[in-house]
Amino acid sequence: MSPTATGPHVGSTGAQVVGEVGLLEYNDCQVSAIHGLRDIFRVASEYAVGSADPPSVIRVGTWAVSATDDGPVMVCTSDTHPERVHRLSHVIIPPSLVVPELTASVGELTDWLVGLRCEGTILCAVCAGVFVLAETHLLDSRDATTHWAFAEGLAPASEGSGGRLTSTRSSRPDSSTATATSVRCRPGCTPA
Repeated sequence: MSPTATGPHVGSTGAQVVGEVGLLEYNDCQVSAIHGLRDIFRVASEYAVGSADPPSVIRVGTWAVSATDDGPVMVCTSDTHPERVHRLSHVIIPPSLVVPELTASVGELTDWLVGLRCEGTILCAVCAGVFVLAETHLLDSRDATTHWAFAEGLAPASEGSGGRLTSTRSSRPDSSTATATSVRCRPGCTPA
């Protein structure tokens, strides 16, 4: 896929970018989820160019940790509108292909995610991606959802790092914060 998949819509139609979504790539994440989300936002942007007033598009980028001489930094590795300054409105943490108890810590991401949240970015996690979000402690003392097979491990995983996350089998997001989690990964999947 071209890193400027939705970029041409801006120049040719005068569409405005109404939000910037960052897709977080981390070790053992489900890369196919990142590609699927990019496709969904591309289709949504194409639809909005033709039907929204004014025509609108969603900017989508993939973000990953990169090693530098000064330590790890977050970099945008693909971007639908690379000519624009970044202002992430949402970050989506995709699921992992590894069961949570075998997933490596993503400590280098936590400061970045907390900083974005403090600036007003909405953080979202899909399925086991909630374990990455739990490492930030932004979910401490809040309800969160994950795949039903991982729900029992969610609260203990947070406690191990000093958190106080409560695990729930509800699919309703916590409305007291701009943080959302989701378990809907395929048709017929039962919410945790």
